[in-house]
Amino acid sequence: MKKRYHYDNSATVADEGRILDDFKIRSKIAYERYPHIFNCSYLTKHDKINDKKALQRRSFLKDRATYDLFLNQKESKGTILFIHGGYWQWCDKTDFAFIAQPILAAGYHLLLIEYPLAPTATLTEINRAITIALDYLYRYEKRIDQTQPTLLIGHSAGAHLAALNANHPLIDEVWLLSGLYQLESIAKSHLNRALQLSPKEIELLSPQSLPAPMGKEIKIIVGQNELPELIYQSLTYHQKLSTEGAESELILLPSDHYTILDDLFNQLDRFSP
Repeated sequence: MKKRYHYDNSATVADEGRILDDFKIRSKIAYERYPHIFNCSYLTKHDKINDKKALQRRSFLKDRATYDLFLNQKESKGTILFIHGGYWQWCDKTDFAFIAQPILAAGYHLLLIEYPLAPTATLTEINRAITIALDYLYRYEKRIDQTQPTLLIGHSAGAHLAALNANHPLIDEVWLLSGLYQLESIAKSHLNRALQLSPKEIELLSPQSLPAPMGKEIKIIVGQNELPELIYQSLTYHQKLSTEGAESELILLPSDHYTILDDLFNQLDRFSP
């Protein structure tokens, strides 16, 4: 039973269901209140994020290869690209649109990236989808002024995906919130029922085991009231990056896994370039 709750964020809050419902309500209000472009595809005819043996998955992967863009109507300071969490198998970008309010108020555009989920997609395919999204935005999304800072921010499993793509040329700075950087322990948990991680994926998709991203400022942000495992993974990843000479800053906030989103974005000016 102890292993079952090793990655159960509901154990750290009184009512996870109410919190997630509140995220959805606030996100619905954000879509109603702020101008945005909804469900833009980041696939071109040349992109393939599924293998030939899994033709039945093609529609699902394509439907989730999208992004929403909230454009700041005033002079912009840059763009925040956000990758949501959900242990690679739950949640949707639309659940996190509530972060648009403080981000737009701080002077940034917001782009919410969606991706396919396990078990329909493997973690290799999920990560490939994020890379394809960043490639597409870099080449084709003209509404993003690339002369201004572009921040890649991921939360939870989204932080893992952001860490894997930190070296992308589109990105100037990477913020990793409440992230997971070593998959070996994930493979031993209940989460692996959907992920079915292979030994090769554990090796190649664990940021903790890969060379540190260089030339990018990386903020590793975690709440003091989160699961001990998430705090541990954040501390050890920061230590690894610092040891290898990367520009890494560790930030501890008085937050849990959910309040960290409001606690960070409501004081965005304190941390942003």
